[in-house]
Amino acid sequence: MDENDKKEDIQRKYSHYQAMKQQMSVLLQERMMLEEKSSELIMSSEAMKRVDKEDRGKSIWSPIGSGVFAKASLENTENFIVGIGAGVFVEESKENAVAILETRRMEVMNYMEQLQTEAEKLGRQAEILETELQNMTQ
Repeated sequence: MDENDKKEDIQRKYSHYQAMKQQMSVLLQERMMLEEKSSELIMSSEAMKRVDKEDRGKSIWSPIGSGVFAKASLENTENFIVGIGAGVFVEESKENAVAILETRRMEVMNYMEQLQTEAEKLGRQAEILETELQNMTQ
């Protein structure tokens, strides 16, 4: 292999290494967003579970958008409106609403595991490539 071929090989491998590192960064950022989503689902589920019949008529702060809240009266403690995807919302019993959120959380957790596996795989490949690059430049 002549000097030009060696330089091209090093550049190609280095570009591949940089792309892997960038992809790992994206995967880890996505995983962090999913962790936040999982926490949000847990908090929502726990909040629904804490609402009892005795809470009927109590004043609550209800979000109306863009960080704005309105004081409202809690009239129904047995049913909740739940987003089921694609901007569609349905009224569900507390038990069904909690089950929907738990199913969604499990889906998020499964996807997080897939992302973690992919990031680890990329990490191993990047380490191998880094070693190859170090050996080529010595």
